[in-house]
Amino acid sequence: MHKATTVKVIAALLAALVLMFSILPTTHESQTATPTMASNSFVIDNVRIFDGKQVLAATQIEVRDGTIVAIGDAVSADGIETIDASGQTLLPGLIDAHTHSFASARADALRFGVTTVLDMFTDPTLLDDAIAQRESDIATGEATLFSAGMLATTAGGHGTQYGIDVDTLANADEASKWVKRRKAEGSDYIKLVYIPESRNTPSIDLEVATAVIRAAHANDMLAVAHISTIAAADELLRAGIDGLVHIYFDAAADADFLARARDANLFVIPTLTVTSVIDGNLPGQAILDDDALSPLLSQGQLAMLSQSFGISTSRGFAEQSRSNVSDLHKAGITILAGSDAPNPSTAHGITLHQELDLLVQAGHTPIEALRAATSIPADTFGLTGRGTIAVGQRADLLLVNGDPTTDITVTRNIERVFHNGFDVERELPEPATSLPATAAPSELSDFEDGITAADGFIWSVTSDDMMGGKSSAVIAAVQPGAGGSAGAMAVTADTASGFAFPWSGAFLAAQSTSTVENYGNVAFDIRGTPARMRLMLFSTGVMGAPPTIEFDITNDWQRVTLPIDDVTGFDRTQFAGFAIVTPAAVGTYEFMVDNVALLP
Repeated sequence: MHKATTVKVIAALLAALVLMFSILPTTHESQTATPTMASNSFVIDNVRIFDGKQVLAATQIEVRDGTIVAIGDAVSADGIETIDASGQTLLPGLIDAHTHSFASARADALRFGVTTVLDMFTDPTLLDDAIAQRESDIATGEATLFSAGMLATTAGGHGTQYGIDVDTLANADEASKWVKRRKAEGSDYIKLVYIPESRNTPSIDLEVATAVIRAAHANDMLAVAHISTIAAADELLRAGIDGLVHIYFDAAADADFLARARDANLFVIPTLTVTSVIDGNLPGQAILDDDALSPLLSQGQLAMLSQSFGISTSRGFAEQSRSNVSDLHKAGITILAGSDAPNPSTAHGITLHQELDLLVQAGHTPIEALRAATSIPADTFGLTGRGTIAVGQRADLLLVNGDPTTDITVTRNIERVFHNGFDVERELPEPATSLPATAAPSELSDFEDGITAADGFIWSVTSDDMMGGKSSAVIAAVQPGAGGSAGAMAVTADTASGFAFPWSGAFLAAQSTSTVENYGNVAFDIRGTPARMRLMLFSTGVMGAPPTIEFDITNDWQRVTLPIDDVTGFDRTQFAGFAIVTPAAVGTYEFMVDNVALLP
């Protein structure tokens, strides 16, 4: 019996700022919180109100059918619930101005009071549903999404390394049609990547960047940019960029840049939390260690908060970034709060609260930091009905214990979250169970009757093709199996280059989220092309590359038992399945699998 000795999480850290993504679709309903109030009409009484700009003298607010209808003396509680909020503060729902939102991201964000997210690169096919949702006033367990959709980059440039089919730009003449395609897809604004200083990653040049900016403006769209250096920021400022979605962290800006930025109404989303991680810090650990917050974190959030860029030595980026934000703020340049989740040591929703704290450390007052996550992004991006508490606005609201206008850390002390006026359930949902709740061995597949599996499970091929890669696989029933059994599953897997970490093989999918917390091992018989194979473990909603256990196979049948009870990034209560796949090395591999089981 061979036991794996190596358990590792594969991380695609191929650029300074990494976009982590979900390899497989998640079970939507298991990750989406449900509103707890049957009605979205209510009154909140005895509450401190920060309206997105200032603290109001009024202490009452009335919501009818998800819309704020009265504040102060005009409030009437006739026929609706009254909530006593003594000692609490009511804020507009927070707006995260820099995310990459997929899988359970928007549900995770909403649990922490982030009612709107501005996505800076996602699959454009997701936009239709997002647009329909934000235009409705129904009960939903997900934050509202606005998005850049596809980003502007060049062949092989930043954004192309994640397996998504990216519509790249080769020259300036393509910019106009490229922007029109984004607008037709539903993009709300245009994001471009401009990192000409990079030695390892190609970038669009200044001519192309300028053409994209002009095309965005011609289509009445904002143009924002991913940059890293003050030189790149200065070049794009001269080219007419509207906003920077990261702070430059190599040097300080001079007085001339600051004056021109102010005059041009430039805005900046610093993403200080991610810069801190790049500088070797692990801000996510403080959240993991917080006993009040950690029970509210999904497995995806826990996994991301525990990761790092693998950097342990500070290069001064975090300090320089805070200093740069301070200079911008003093010069009157608009600052928006954004988390850039889900990068290592960040997570959707909760990291925005850390970002607010970092803005305060960089010179903002608590009220100024709150504006950076409410009224300012709403005004900057034209988010009608959001970002402020006023009559006629949507009732996207965050109720916290204490006073965040004097202590910014109070924002994470959440009492209730309202989205479209509905009270959002913040407790994580219990997983569905499709396996025996006993500790007895559970056989999943013996292949006696072909490629079948236990109730609630199904076998299929899996490869990086689903993420735009070029690998492929074929599965088939064969006879005999291990020890002369009546059958086995044969897999022919062709692992090809073209993806960050290529894979191909067979996937056993749970048809609904399951719990395998009573099981500590996966076992199966296997033989095939001698190689170091991988078992990829999937949990519903977990973002990033799946945790992987490596094991060796030979030409002879052997029983492999792999421990899954203590694998970082795998949640046995949110089990979505596992895959038996080839090494990442390019090549064609053939193997056979039989007698797959879960063991205590």
